Amino acid sequence: MTDALQDLIDTLERGRSLEAPECLRERIEALDRLDARMPGEDASARRAQALRQRLEAANAVQFETIRAAIRRGDISEARELGARLQPLADIIFAPPVTDYRARTKEALKMLGILENTTVRPPLLPISESEHETIRNALQNAGLLLSPVSR
Repeated sequence: MTDALQDLIDTLERGRSLEAPECLRERIEALDRLDARMPGEDASARRAQALRQRLEAANAVQFETIRAAIRRGDISEARELGARLQPLADIIFAPPVTDYRARTKEALKMLGILENTTVRPPLLPISESEHETIRNALQNAGLLLSPVSR
């Protein structure tokens, strides 16, 4: 195992605050760093994998909390979540609405879900200013962890 991976694992194992619901961004970032340095099948790999599972479990708890609030009709919590995500939806579905496909693809690429944003004619790629607007909306919603280039 590299020293960098060892240091990362040591730091993350000490940081129990990563399991707090409000630390979603930090958990995802930590998971990305672990994935980038994941070794083979030695003891360090098992330790890194166990840490990864702990962080993923914290994410699952947070997502289930959100779903539970919706199921139980907790209007204030549902509104808080909705208020955080609504600006992103407003940008994706802004006029002209037919451009929502290109905007959605751009957002999904920024999130690492899609590899490209190619749209078929007659649709056109979005402008640089729309790219920036979507990036800012993703960051404000707490969904985007780091700057994204085109």
